[in-house]
Amino acid sequence: MVIEAKDVEKPDLDLSTVRRILVLDFSAVNYIDYMGAKTLKEVIAEARRCNIVIYISGANGSILDCMEKAKITPDEIPAIHIFHQINQAFTYAKSTSKPH
Repeated sequence: MVIEAKDVEKPDLDLSTVRRILVLDFSAVNYIDYMGAKTLKEVIAEARRCNIVIYISGANGSILDCMEKAKITPDEIPAIHIFHQINQAFTYAKSTSKPH
């Protein structure tokens, strides 16, 4: 039996009430060059245009320095959205999510 998309009921989902987050985990990243920072800034800007809240986790000192020089932090990503570990970012995001 094949189920087609037209046969599946779609839930009424108001995306304006859904909190969307993006956690960028840098724990395996050692270095970002200028073009990497520029691309990251563009990705963050696009996510923000789509009302996606961005969190950074696991970034080492040189990554954070590069983000600061590229004006990603604190201009695009506030300091309260930067975490040492990914689970901290998810815990924070969950604690600040809007009730539905």
